Amino acid sequence: MRLPLRSRRGREEDESGLAIGDLMSGLMVLFLFIAIVFLNPLLEAREEALATAKRIETEQARVRQIVVAFREAEDALLDGLEQEFRNDWRRWNAELDRPLLTVRFRAPDVLFAAGAAELSPEFRRILADFLPRYTAILWRYREHIEEIRIEGHTSSEWTGAANATEAFFRNMALSQERTRSVLEFWFKQALEPDRREWLTRTVTANGLSSSRLVRRADGTEDRDRSRRVEFRIATRARARVLTVLEEMERAEVER
Repeated sequence: MRLPLRSRRGREEDESGLAIGDLMSGLMVLFLFIAIVFLNPLLEAREEALATAKRIETEQARVRQIVVAFREAEDALLDGLEQEFRNDWRRWNAELDRPLLTVRFRAPDVLFAAGAAELSPEFRRILADFLPRYTAILWRYREHIEEIRIEGHTSSEWTGAANATEAFFRNMALSQERTRSVLEFWFKQALEPDRREWLTRTVTANGLSSSRLVRRADGTEDRDRSRRVEFRIATRARARVLTVLEEMERAEVER
C-alpha cells in the first residue's frame, strides 16, 4: 500500500530533521570537548599567573616593611647623633652627613701632622670626648648595624713622589696607618666587655688614599677638605632585602 505523497514527504522531512539534530548535537559535544581541552590549560595558566602575582605582591610587601623599618631606625640613630653632638660639631670642625650615615672630621691640621699617622694631641682630646658617646648611641641600634667603617682620606699630593701612582700608594699606606691609629685609640677607651666584643666584630679601619677626593664647584681638587677622617655606618637593610630576594628565587626554582 503506497502512502500518500504528502505523508511520505512529511516522514522524510522528519527523518532529515532528526539526522540534522543528531549531527548538531554531536557537533556541540565535539566543540565542548575541544573547548575543555584547549581552555583547561589556559585556565590553569591563569590561576598560576594569579598565584605568582600574589606571591610577588606578598614578597614586595615584605621588602617594603624591611625598608620602612630600617629607615625609621636610621632616622632615629641619626637624630640621636644630631642631638648628642649638636653643641660639638662647630668646635670640632665636624659634621653629620645624614644621607651617608657618616660623621666627618674635616680639619687636617688638627687630625694629624703632615705625612704622619700618629694622632695629634688635639685629635686625641676630641676622640676621647666623641668616642664614648658615639659608642653608646651605636650600641642602642646595634641590631640594625652591619658595619662601622673608620675611613681615612688624603689629598692626591705627596711631596717628592715621582708620579701620581707613587703618590697614590704612599697616601694609601698613610691613610691605612691613620685609620689603624684611630681604631687602636678607640679600643683603649674604657669599654664594657660586651660593647668591646661587639665593636671587635663590627668596626673596620679603611685607608682610601685619594680615591674619593673632595672637589670645588669648578672641578678642581680641594686638598684641605680631601684630608679627613670619617666614621661611616652601614646598616643591615640591604642584606635583609637581598635575603628576601634570594628566598624568592629559591622558591621559584623549587616550583
